Amino acid sequence: MSSRPSGFHPGPSYLALPSDPVQWVIRDLIPVNGLVNIYGAPKSRKTRLALGMAEAIANGKPSWFGFEVCKHGPVCVFQIDTPRGEMRARLEALEATGHSTANLYVSDRLTSPFPYNILEPARPGQLSNLQWLTAAVEKVKPVVLIVDTWRETFQGDENSSDIAKQAMDGIVSAAGPAAVIILSHSKKDSLFDVGGSDNLFGDNRGSGYVAGRMDTVVKMTDAMMCFQGRSVGRTNLPIVRYDKNNPPPSGLLELAEGAGLGDMGHAMIDQLLIAILTSEPHIGRNKLELRVAAQMKVSQATVKRRLSELKPGPWRGAVDTDTAAAA
Repeated sequence: MSSRPSGFHPGPSYLALPSDPVQWVIRDLIPVNGLVNIYGAPKSRKTRLALGMAEAIANGKPSWFGFEVCKHGPVCVFQIDTPRGEMRARLEALEATGHSTANLYVSDRLTSPFPYNILEPARPGQLSNLQWLTAAVEKVKPVVLIVDTWRETFQGDENSSDIAKQAMDGIVSAAGPAAVIILSHSKKDSLFDVGGSDNLFGDNRGSGYVAGRMDTVVKMTDAMMCFQGRSVGRTNLPIVRYDKNNPPPSGLLELAEGAGLGDMGHAMIDQLLIAILTSEPHIGRNKLELRVAAQMKVSQATVKRRLSELKPGPWRGAVDTDTAAAA
């Protein structure tokens, strides 16, 4: 394990300390070395959502749900909640639809200490659960560690902030420089309100310490992904409904068409496209689509269609003056 510089540093010395040149793994959602909590009721597709993020990060995809993927590399999935057969079926579905799983590293309850307790003290001659996880993660050196589920990582009162802090400190320590995504369950009385009157940071089960520690919180329902973070306000994204009898053809969750569009809809996308093209006439098409998709919280395909209508034919940079004036 790499050693960490210690103590206080004057400004110039501090700025010279090593740091990752990239701020985001997935822009606005997962900071480098950040913490994300995805929670929801059982069977609300939390794991499938996390696997979609993992697949995009692991396989060098430029975007996920329209959000730019800024950093790529291996992803560790610490799966101690789902039986191996179910997890295997999910990975097989990914491979069957052309998604590589070679850069996804999975450990389940049969390949890890079980029952797992990150708070367990070390025993003579044996690695503690924390030491085991630290060594296993260090071997892969992932960009992201996914923990499914949070409650299965420790023993004790999940409502205790002291226990929650100790367990979270252990997970973060084991992850090293990797970002951490923890999956957890919502409270039994948790509600969802499209108007935002529900409390995203208070509806996950257990101690409130966990939500307060997060950079981004994601709430999953049958048909909605709702998230809020330090860098993005509350956003609701409709998800295409699928079930076991009608699985997603890609093996991954899909954003519902038009997700995130308000009443102005396509006109707002067009205005943003024109504004960026006017100020940055030589911007690349893919970069433009990704930026607008992230800001409007829509799929890149939606932006691509709008851009094709604004600028039919070969890509030449800025929109025509007449088109911009008409808009």
